[in-house]
Amino acid sequence: MGKIKINMLSGTIIEKPLVTAFKGANGDYIVFDNEMSGTMGLPIILISKLEGAHLTKIADKSAEWDATKEMLRQIIAGSPVEYIVAPLEVNASDDFFTQLTLPINSFDLLRSRYTLTNSNNISTAAIPTESNEPVTLSAAPEAAPVESQPAAPAPEAAPAEPQPAAPAPEVAPAEPQPAAPTPEVAPVEPQQAAPTPEAAPAEPQPAAPTPEAAPAEPINFTADKEAFLKACENMFDALVAKINK
Repeated sequence: MGKIKINMLSGTIIEKPLVTAFKGANGDYIVFDNEMSGTMGLPIILISKLEGAHLTKIADKSAEWDATKEMLRQIIAGSPVEYIVAPLEVNASDDFFTQLTLPINSFDLLRSRYTLTNSNNISTAAIPTESNEPVTLSAAPEAAPVESQPAAPAPEAAPAEPQPAAPAPEVAPAEPQPAAPTPEVAPVEPQQAAPTPEAAPAEPQPAAPTPEAAPAEPINFTADKEAFLKACENMFDALVAKINK
């Protein structure tokens, strides 16, 4: 089924899939798919009252709400119900719906029953033979989880018998090879040293006469002495001046 555009008073525009639309004892009603599941994984539907092209929330939580839920039970059970044509676009208040959780099978039946079969929009679908139990709109408990069966242990492989190691081939001992004979060395005859020739005695040479040195003239140090004393005096005067400062 297609989706219906809903313009809310807050300015929000949403689209919800149409599940069914029918005429009840207190007016016209429309049911949307909320496109999400409840805590137990069951589908959630949104039920609103349709007044022209405007959706409102069912205000009466006793008589009208109970009558609306009874209509839903009849639709799911296959009873003849007068369906209506839902508009493609409606206006709505921000709280235009009441939520209800259905079992998955009931949700599928509710959606599949929405047909317009004649000029009076009355469905003539017969009650299915397999639906003899009373229809409930309460949330069905979740199916118990299937306990996983432990995997059969894999058969243990028989330990492989150790294979005897192949004997190592015996190695024949190597025959010793005779050593090559060492060649004999002929003895070396000692050679007689040649006689050293005797050196002829050197004849003594006469010493050269030492020249007599001329007497040195005395050096005059008077000028150097005065210069040295003058320098010492200057240094002493400079030292005294530095101490006095």
